[in-house]
Amino acid sequence: MEENTKKPEYNWNLILSRSSPVAVAVGAIFYYSERKLFLWSSLAAGMVVAGLLIYAKDSKKQNVFTGCSIILLVAVAVYMLKKIGII
Repeated sequence: MEENTKKPEYNWNLILSRSSPVAVAVGAIFYYSERKLFLWSSLAAGMVVAGLLIYAKDSKKQNVFTGCSIILLVAVAVYMLKKIGII
């Protein structure tokens, strides 16, 4: 029995090289800033920037969405760790 489903191929080198600097910047903003509007607008801007940087090199949508989700994951992790009091 053959499966015709094809797994999507992720370009992890591209995803991590483009989204990591943006994730660090967004994480720093989430750590140092207290203004809610600035936090969430910087998150949206960071996701757009990371998405555009990845899309410019490789237009596969799974790479773009993965890069944006890394930004979201870092921002939520920093926000929650700061609220809990760990960092």
